[in-house]
Amino acid sequence: MAGIQQGRVRRFLLYHFRKKGGTVLLGLLFLAGAFVGTKIYGQCDSETVELLAALMGLQRNTTFSEAFQNGFLTEGGLMVLLFFCGFCAIGQPVAVFLLFYRGLGLGIAGTFLAQQGREAFSYYALILLPQTLLFLLLQLAATRESIAFSLNFLRQLFGSAGVKGLSVTPRVYVLRFLFLLLLSGFSAFLGALLMLLISRWIL
Repeated sequence: MAGIQQGRVRRFLLYHFRKKGGTVLLGLLFLAGAFVGTKIYGQCDSETVELLAALMGLQRNTTFSEAFQNGFLTEGGLMVLLFFCGFCAIGQPVAVFLLFYRGLGLGIAGTFLAQQGREAFSYYALILLPQTLLFLLLQLAATRESIAFSLNFLRQLFGSAGVKGLSVTPRVYVLRFLFLLLLSGFSAFLGALLMLLISRWIL
């Protein structure tokens, strides 16, 4: 009886690992980028720190309209880049690196703001971090779509048949990214609204 239950548990874990293991690995890559970012910040010179301060100051003083435009242009541009990575047989490294790069930026910004006092850290914890995690969910979904579609071209390049469950038609791929682009716009709106509401209390 115990052996049967262990077998069910093992099959259950294997099933979910096959379904969600890729997403977990991509999330860990983002966390690795954030960790490396905290270490890189310690090597930054004074000019780099001054540049970070200027960039953060500009971001914290933007209006709702500017925050929405900046967020949508940034995330929309990212979606377009991931979209085209899917049509490249070797686009997977670029898609994966973009996740690491986002984590790297969050780690550097978080370490910088944590050293600037309570107000700056409140901005990081209540505005920047939630915005980043919101956009990260969309980026994870887009990265998975891009990698899966790109692998189809890689298999064709080596004359291998596509793996069932990964192959999608270009039409479906385009529609999924259009949907993700719309969600990016909505997320940019929520992020700008969050900044507008919370910044009145902490800035």
